[in-house]
Amino acid sequence: MKQGTVLDGFTEAQLKYILIISALQDSCATLTGVAENLGVKKPSACRMIYQLKDMGVLKTDESMRFKRVFLTDLGNSIAATLEHQKYMTYRLLIQTLGTSPELAQRQTEKLLGKLEPEVVSLLERKFGYFADEVSCKEQGYDANHMQSAEDGSTLIPFKIVKAGTDMISMGNKGFEHPCRLVFNNEKQEIVLKAKNIFYKSILGKCLYGKLSSMKYKNRETNEFQEVLCTDSIYRLPLSELNYKYDSQGRIVTGIIRIMARATVGVFHMAEAEADLVLDLTAVDISIR
Repeated sequence: MKQGTVLDGFTEAQLKYILIISALQDSCATLTGVAENLGVKKPSACRMIYQLKDMGVLKTDESMRFKRVFLTDLGNSIAATLEHQKYMTYRLLIQTLGTSPELAQRQTEKLLGKLEPEVVSLLERKFGYFADEVSCKEQGYDANHMQSAEDGSTLIPFKIVKAGTDMISMGNKGFEHPCRLVFNNEKQEIVLKAKNIFYKSILGKCLYGKLSSMKYKNRETNEFQEVLCTDSIYRLPLSELNYKYDSQGRIVTGIIRIMARATVGVFHMAEAEADLVLDLTAVDISIR
């Protein structure tokens, strides 16, 4: 018998709306913004928005000039499931089949919401990303627990998600991927390189910007501290990394809560919390 998922009963078009609203709801998730980003007319977007509202996926705030659109808990759950499937499919195409990033992106979009649960489970087993997360235990990072190559550094896949969720944050596009993990006798740090951010306003104007500041949450004080930056390179201390194990005791992910601000055009965006999530299954990491 086919397993049911939270995606059942939704069309491909509806799922695309849910994804774009998830990406925009921190900034310009309005009727105009949604229509522009999907390349559709506003009347078409309006009909779909109210259709999804009737299905319990989203809600609207009609007190503003442009209707703001927000996902409900159901909508956020659907968006998180879609992002997870997209990530797994993208990794399969890039790392296993060796396709170009452009081709992988196109094929991933075509498979949106079409993967059977059994296929997703196989991909999770292959890549181990967020595997057995329910049974994972969080602990603080200890550099002595980790083994590395001779130079003490390696490249690590990562993503930036909205704080406390699996949903990709807009800030994920503000960095070059992957990042570098350094853990030798002299340094224990995560090295991120910021890059230009592209943003399309609700009026259709194309703007470019860059990350202007980043802070990380100190595990002991529970307060945010500034991240050192030189020539667009941000260095976060590994001592603040929390990591998770799967049921076999293997390290799965490492997470740091961050607070970031971007400058886009002449606008200074508000600071927003997010989680920097490192995929530590890509490295041979063992506990001594």
